Amino acid sequence: MSDPVPPSTHDHAERERDVKAAVYSAVQRASLDGILLVDSHEKIISYNQRFVDIWKVSPQSIANNSDAAVLGAGAELVMDRDVFVARVKELYARVEETSRDEIPLKDGRTLDRYSAPIRLEDGTYVGRVWFFRDITEHKRADDKIREDASQFQALVEQQLAGIFIIRGDGILAYINPRFSALFGYTPAEVIGRPFLDVVADNDKDALRRSFAEHLEGGPPATQTVTAIKRKNGGFLNVLAHASIASAPPTCSRPVRRDSVCWLSRRRMQSCCTTSTPIDSSAPTRAP
Repeated sequence: MSDPVPPSTHDHAERERDVKAAVYSAVQRASLDGILLVDSHEKIISYNQRFVDIWKVSPQSIANNSDAAVLGAGAELVMDRDVFVARVKELYARVEETSRDEIPLKDGRTLDRYSAPIRLEDGTYVGRVWFFRDITEHKRADDKIREDASQFQALVEQQLAGIFIIRGDGILAYINPRFSALFGYTPAEVIGRPFLDVVADNDKDALRRSFAEHLEGGPPATQTVTAIKRKNGGFLNVLAHASIASAPPTCSRPVRRDSVCWLSRRRMQSCCTTSTPIDSSAPTRAP
């Protein structure tokens, strides 16, 4: 029996091309993105089903592999047709350029678009690849977070009580205008500093323990009388109400006054404290 003939270099190269083609095809089918490859003559080389679904491409538009036909059909779906078409043509003309932007559609969806040139190993330009992803739900979630944050800020800034927010590491993250009015500090003067810096020396240990208990799963809410340093050097006795500000990792419901959902996106627990003067005319307690 003769020895088996080893595969030739040509066979090996064909096998390598087949593997690469199979991998590429699998990636296209599994991708969450719509993928479109267009050659240097603006003829469609390849596309996946996700591209067809996202752009609602008809068989007639894509049948002759003309990118111009697909572009024309897609342009009818976008909010600003002229800007969309002009940018595509600009990218075809600028073969070195990559691009990423968002495309609002007339039906309310938003697409993330990324495009880059395709080059051979020797640098020869052979076309352009386009990736499209539907980010509508992501955009809506971001818009909701911003809306909730705006509502929360409006709420606390109109409060008659002084409110300050302490991060999980004990650093002041926010004070409202009433806190500034009570104690004389501007936000720039205290935000980023340890919250104990504005607490009377005699009360620091008690508040440090209370804050630690909050973060370790202790009482969800407490109130205590403490003395806060005023900027002018005096002290003001206050009744401080404190509660943990926490929420699920994603918060799709409207923000409640007692949950402060948007703070959880910092990936740390926070302590939200309101300070109500007990008697602003009474003698202040010495530290």
